[in-house]
Formats: sequence, structure tokens, C-alpha cells
Amino acid sequence: MSVASQTSPFTTPLARQREDSMRLAVMGDLHMYRLWVPPWRLLSKRIMGQINLWWDRRKTFDRRLLRPMLEHVLAVAPDLFLLTGDLTMTGLREEFEDVRAALSIIEGKAPMLAIAGNHDRYTPFSRRRKIMEKHLPGLVPDAFPFFTSLSPRWKLLAIDAAMPRLLTARGVIGRKQLEAIAAHISTLTAEQGLIVMCHYPAIPKPDGSATLWNHRLADAPALLNILRQCAAPIIYLHGHVHQPWRIEMPAQGLERMIDLNVGAPIMRRTGYPHGQGFWQLDLPESPPSPVTFTHHVPIGVNYDAGAPPGAPPGARPGAATIEWETRVESA
Repeated sequence: MSVASQTSPFTTPLARQREDSMRLAVMGDLHMYRLWVPPWRLLSKRIMGQINLWWDRRKTFDRRLLRPMLEHVLAVAPDLFLLTGDLTMTGLREEFEDVRAALSIIEGKAPMLAIAGNHDRYTPFSRRRKIMEKHLPGLVPDAFPFFTSLSPRWKLLAIDAAMPRLLTARGVIGRKQLEAIAAHISTLTAEQGLIVMCHYPAIPKPDGSATLWNHRLADAPALLNILRQCAAPIIYLHGHVHQPWRIEMPAQGLERMIDLNVGAPIMRRTGYPHGQGFWQLDLPESPPSPVTFTHHVPIGVNYDAGAPPGAPPGARPGAATIEWETRVESA
């Protein structure tokens, strides 16, 4: 799967590295799923995931929304498309194959980069056998933390905190990654900007409440201590909590950081009855200048009852057409 034009972005600077402004599109928590799983593959934590899927998530995650959302991603013409993890529900190879098929409409049109979420490393087997990397070749960096240049002044830092656990969904970055993150950050100046990708939030929710103990990033305090030392402004991208938000950090020594939860694009919930959409970031040539954040939110969805006469090849019953609203903020 070629996800970054002709060369891998994980060993060389991104093929579309820009000299001026740059546009990112960001999405996460797709949670692609299969309702039927052979019983012998449920002898693990996966059985709990499938029970949750049948009981709740199949009703709130509408897979029909994904294709028109990805088409809209293409319509905004990003220079880079980022995915913040939890692309699958239980880390099955078939789920990753469905993700790969969905992302095929982006392939060759925009470079892509993804990190794993806890659902992508749902079992020790899926992590040990690198199921995500095997079925999405070229999309996930080979080693973490992954640090690269997006432009002369903008840098990207991707962190892997996904860890298979039997009874919780806690994430861990680990000492080795934290030390490397600190080393990278020490090289940055106030004239540069840093995009950080980690599946887990590192700060409390907008209402001040903390992520539940069994779902939080275990070494978030250590990561925040490192980020406080960064001279460059930071945009911290994550998902995990299925609730889009953008928080500026005027206190806690994080005045230069903006926290962006990209949400779950195809999840319907209170406030987002037609899905949570995706984010567009327009990065200025000079990082101290304002960044424009655009949240593309579905406000209406029409489902085809069937493929009409003369429909293009591939049209199928139930295909969704989305009406969009753009919500623009600068910071």
C-alpha cells in the first residue's frame, strides 16, 4: 500500500514538504469492525470487545459515513493526512483489510501517516505479530518516537503508547521513548512549531474531569513535563475519548500548547447526531503566526434506498451523502 507517494515518509522527509503554508487533515477512532468472528478467535480480550460491539457500538458507529468523509478529506486537498489510532475495533486482520480498502481512495493523492491505538493492539498476538503494520504497509512508522520535518519550520513527532492489556485500556509511552522525545524537543526553537501525535490525551477533559483510570495514559505527567520544556509552540493531536475538542492551555506551564481531540468521525452521539467529522489544520509558514483550525462536521445525511438507474459503478444501497458545516477557529 503506497501511502506517501513514491518514497516512504518514515525514512525520508515527506515528499510534499512545503516551503510555505501547509494543510493537514486529521482523523482517528474509525473503529472498523466485523460483526461475525469465528468463535476460536474470541479466546482472548476480543470476546469483551465483540460483546460491546453487539451491545452498543454497532448502533453508534455508522460505517456508511466513512467513504463520503474520506471523499471530503480529498476535497480539502491536504498536504498530509494523519490518523491518530483506533482504526479497528479489536485488531483483527479483516478489520485492517477493511481500513486499507477504505483508505485506497486517498492513496496516491495525499501522503498518509498513522499511529496505533489501544484497539489496534487489542491482544498480545496482534502486537507481537505486528498485524497493523503487516496489513497497512508503509502507513505506520517502523520505530517510535518518529520525528520528521514537515517544512523548514514545522516538525512532526509521533508517539506510540498503545499497549495490549487484558482488563484495561491504559496506555504507556515508556522510558526509552520519553528520553528520545526529550532529546528531540531540546533541539527546537521558538521560531519553529511542533505537531505531536499520540492516541491518548495527556490533559483532563474540557470540563476538568480526568480520563478514567483504566483508560488514561499512565505516564502523561512525565510527557507533560517534557512538553513544558519545549521552546516551540505545540499542537497535540489525539483521539481515544470520542468527543471532539480544542483546548488552549493558558496555565500549567503549557501556554504554548493547543490540545486537539479529533473525535470519532463516524460515531453518532449527543451533539453530533450525524457523526463527528474531521479536522483541517492550516499551518502558517511562520509558526508564531496563527494556525487555522477547521472542524468539518456533518449536519445532515441522506441514505440511498438503492442504486438508481444509471448510477456509477460501485453505487450500492444505503450509500450516504453528507451535508457539511465548517467551523473555523484560529489560534
